[in-house]
Amino acid sequence: MKSTALFALALLALSQIASPKDRSPNVIENYEEVLARVPAKLQEAKPTGWTEVQRLAANDALKKALIDPEPRTRAKLHLTVKNIADWGGLTFFAEIPNKQGYHIRVFGKFTEDWKRRLATLKKGDSAVLEGDLRAVMYEDVWGQFTLSICLKDCSFTRDSADPIKL
Repeated sequence: MKSTALFALALLALSQIASPKDRSPNVIENYEEVLARVPAKLQEAKPTGWTEVQRLAANDALKKALIDPEPRTRAKLHLTVKNIADWGGLTFFAEIPNKQGYHIRVFGKFTEDWKRRLATLKKGDSAVLEGDLRAVMYEDVWGQFTLSICLKDCSFTRDSADPIKL
């Protein structure tokens, strides 16, 4: 009787566990975790060759998997600063080196109280950017096919391998 109860509990626990593609991660730490949320059928073709309908389907899947769930999905990404700018708010901009054949760009929005700390970052510095995912989408940015990863309410820490430059 005890073994039957334990077996039933084990089955119940297993039924609550979704496959990694079905679960929303608590924290995204690399772009591969984002790409894993693109429907398998779309992964068979190169994204740069997708039709508009395929691109919309991929964006919808990314939104449902990473943006819509509560609590918000967070990102914690090790990046190299490409620019710190005021693009409708203080923005940390980076490009993620990859072998996908298209740009993967990260835009991290900060509140004004981060302005002095952001001023310490320069192009080429390494930092860990953290924030809530607000948008993840395939789109044309600056005339180029791009996977944009947009974060809000960001913070950063200098990458421990990157000494402070004076």
